[in-house]
Amino acid sequence: MLEKILRLKNGDNSVKEFIDCVRQGIPSAVFGVTDAFKNYMVSALDDKVLYIVKDPLTARAAIEQITELSDKKVVFIPAKDEILLYSRAFSKDNAYARIRALSEAKDADVIISTAETLMQTAPKNILSVYLEKDMEISQDDVIKRLVEMGYTRVESVSSAGGFLLRGDILDIYPVNGDDPVRVDFFGDTVESIKRYDAETRENLGFIDSVTILQAQEFTFSNDDFNLLKSVLKNELKNAGKDARVRLKTLIDDIELAMENRDGDGMSAISSLSVDCGSVFDYLSDNTVIVIDEARRVNELALLNQTEFTERYKSLKEAGEVFAFSENNFSGVDKLIEKIKKYRLVAMQA
Repeated sequence: MLEKILRLKNGDNSVKEFIDCVRQGIPSAVFGVTDAFKNYMVSALDDKVLYIVKDPLTARAAIEQITELSDKKVVFIPAKDEILLYSRAFSKDNAYARIRALSEAKDADVIISTAETLMQTAPKNILSVYLEKDMEISQDDVIKRLVEMGYTRVESVSSAGGFLLRGDILDIYPVNGDDPVRVDFFGDTVESIKRYDAETRENLGFIDSVTILQAQEFTFSNDDFNLLKSVLKNELKNAGKDARVRLKTLIDDIELAMENRDGDGMSAISSLSVDCGSVFDYLSDNTVIVIDEARRVNELALLNQTEFTERYKSLKEAGEVFAFSENNFSGVDKLIEKIKKYRLVAMQA
């Protein structure tokens, strides 16, 4: 039961009362407010905010309005397209958007998310490589780091996530960039960095530095791989007769991907990564959680949970997923337990 219910009016006193309740840590509910005014209330809070909305459309409107009302840094973390099946047939654009958002989340003033996103796994940290003009760094170390972060060596850099090395010249297309960059080395010194057009190869100008984010959401260490191989072997041993053939093929595909450092589709086995966490790892202790239309958010969260449970059960019987894949989604009860650790506000029209 909420300790206090605020009935908002148009005067300044109601906003002040709202902010005072948040500062005191009093769980509060605000009724009778428009979407625009909800976003104003979020922008008025002093502390970091996790703003839970019902869908991406609401999130986009909130980003636009909060940034118009304040100078706060706002990021939206979308839900993953796939969390059960190991497959390369999914949108990398969405994966890259998540990586970019997570990389900005710890420094963001407002994180906007849906309940579905909060119930999915996320890496605890986003890896990166920073290169700066005149910086001393081994080219071999840079290449090794890029491979560990999921970048793929290609013959021509035309899309995000690829790199090409020719002598002292490194072409790379960062997943957090609009264009590829060319890094010229002189020995172990970064001589120059420039952006260029991926199609025309036109020079778009020199830059002083570039930060390159990891190209796959989950990166796996050798320790992760050793654990994974052991778990997969045990999964196959305990699988039913009908599921064993399909599961064996799936395991072979994953082990090959591990050997090649190919992380596409690894979200399906993310719960085994030592770096596995959730969006809550990006919050500070003083974060305020604001829930927009709590009843609707709860309804959608329960629907997400039901869909995941039924899909997981069906795929598990067919040998398409592993038993540990159930941990890729935390469920509503665990989400509520996490949320209760923070100061809470609910807002409804």
